[in-house]
Amino acid sequence: MKPIDADQEEEFARTLAAYDDALARGASWAALDGNTTGLNDETTVRLAAAKKLLRAIELVWPRAGRCRSNPLEDRRNPLSDADAHGG
Repeated sequence: MKPIDADQEEEFARTLAAYDDALARGASWAALDGNTTGLNDETTVRLAAAKKLLRAIELVWPRAGRCRSNPLEDRRNPLSDADAHGG
């Protein structure tokens, strides 16, 4: 088992929290993808999976006060793995 890299964990948490905050403000999923500066490959893959989960939660359980008439309004599958590959 690999030792935990505290710097990577901190950056992962900070980046994911910023992503979640932006989703809460109604930002487009597509506009939020791509920010993995300072993350190694393993953490980038974990971040992509966590973002995918947050998008799924947002899709089926929108924040209070937000209701989408068309959950796929971004014209992109919110559950795709595109951000795992930089796209």
